[in-house]
Amino acid sequence: MRATQFHTGLLVLWLSVGLVAHEGHVHHSILGVVQSVTKTLIVITATDGTRTTIALNEKTKFLRGTRTVAASELRAGERVAVGVATAKEPYVAVEVRLAASLPGGPKLRP
Repeated sequence: MRATQFHTGLLVLWLSVGLVAHEGHVHHSILGVVQSVTKTLIVITATDGTRTTIALNEKTKFLRGTRTVAASELRAGERVAVGVATAKEPYVAVEVRLAASLPGGPKLRP
């Protein structure tokens, strides 16, 4: 149990590091689990139960670890960190960071 909490904490920290605000890019990050996803929208639920709808567009980047991946890799149930340009709704995703596999953790598709 403690190892799982530790790895979860490390994952959140790792995902957050890549979302540091700088001009013209990500200024706010939303962490959670994907509830649903379409070509133009993603709905995520935070640990407090808050659901957030975020628009996706042709400029949205999808990353797993440090590599760019196709939007089709995003699945319901996956933990993500979504970088948005503003801290106010309506949100538009600048980047979506999918979790990379952790040492000793489940292996995600390459």
